[in-house]
Amino acid sequence: QGGRSALDYGGVPALPGAAVDLTGLDQVVDYPHADMTITVQSGMTVAALQAVLDEHHQRLLFDVPDPARATIGGALATGVFGPRRYAQGRPRDSIIGVSFVTSNGDEVKGGGRVVKNVAGYDFPKLMTGSLGTLGVITQATLKVRPRPGASALVWLAVDGPGALEAYRPAIDASALRPVAVEFLNPSAATILGRSVGLVGGVWTLVLGFEDAATSVAWQVDHLRSMAQGPVEVLRDDEAQPLWTAMTDF
Repeated sequence: QGGRSALDYGGVPALPGAAVDLTGLDQVVDYPHADMTITVQSGMTVAALQAVLDEHHQRLLFDVPDPARATIGGALATGVFGPRRYAQGRPRDSIIGVSFVTSNGDEVKGGGRVVKNVAGYDFPKLMTGSLGTLGVITQATLKVRPRPGASALVWLAVDGPGALEAYRPAIDASALRPVAVEFLNPSAATILGRSVGLVGGVWTLVLGFEDAATSVAWQVDHLRSMAQGPVEVLRDDEAQPLWTAMTDF
């Protein structure tokens, strides 16, 4: 266990046992930022890792709920992800190297510290989402990427699920490249909208854009021209609370 933020994941253990606390394994092992990879111990919290990446204007490719508590090892073991999965993939798409300890106490390593083809069995992807059933993850190497120049979330009220049939082909045929596409029922829209002062209570389509500032501005304006109802736009720091709320939700 790490931050104990996902103890309700997986099945109930069949037998009593001891919990192995990994929060003491919280160090950066290697960070060649020019190569856009980082190797960390599994007990490091996601927020602490992101603080290290911020020094070089980089970030993880996947979102993790409750990052101040959740550890990297826990995020990988559960395979959890957030709204950016649509464009950036799951944790298994970010991990390129892993070390873990088996139930016999043997340390096993797989993958490497550079982004290239590595001979052998793909242990990093195998361990991601395994919920600790195959071993205890102790270290991981992850791909990171530069922070985008701009970010925006478009909050678009629609009449109901049928409205998607109008928007989907139009978006597919356009030059829009959203990194997140979330469709919220009225209850979810109320809960998430409340966090940023937006009106919920109706079916809502949320599209996220991240790229250079000019690209994001063009995509937002183009989506406005396609919209058939009220549109709200949150940009950059203003959008971050909604990104966080969608991830945690």
